[in-house]
Amino acid sequence: MRNESVGLVDLRRNLSALLETTRLQPLMVHRYGTPWAYVVSDAQWRQHRVQLEFDPSGHPLARLQQLQRDLLPLAEGSGLSPAACARALILQAIYGFDDIDELHEHLCFDRLLHWFVDGGGAGADPWQVPELRQAITAFMDDTPAMAALFRLLGRDDVVAIAVACGGQRRETGAVFKAMTGP
Repeated sequence: MRNESVGLVDLRRNLSALLETTRLQPLMVHRYGTPWAYVVSDAQWRQHRVQLEFDPSGHPLARLQQLQRDLLPLAEGSGLSPAACARALILQAIYGFDDIDELHEHLCFDRLLHWFVDGGGAGADPWQVPELRQAITAFMDDTPAMAALFRLLGRDDVVAIAVACGGQRRETGAVFKAMTGP
């Protein structure tokens, strides 16, 4: 029996078979046609519990995020705000991603990096590549904002945090050249 959604009556009749399906995927139980509860396997519950307990406050990127807010105050907001673009470019400077596509891939699959760029928010869905490219290009066209970002990246405490995050010291002016490509 492979159901993704089941009514309460069916759940009572076929409990054993339905519970077996939760090994593969969660089972939604609906009542009066609306979602009522989800049944998940123990393995899935444990995996999601770990995700719920995600707390990056002790990671060096949390300190870097606070430095960015203090030293480079930019507009925050939903979506790709100027502050989010600055943080994405900070990651580019630290890790030297080849292009927007590689940055996007890391933002989609590395929860810590997504949290950093998102500003520690509630975990917005990953942005699409065209949206990310357009927002970063617009930010990079803002000469005063980029000058302030270069000053931030040149600070000794920021360099120390970047090294603690696994990044390497790079020539600041050259780290963004791949980001401007198509």
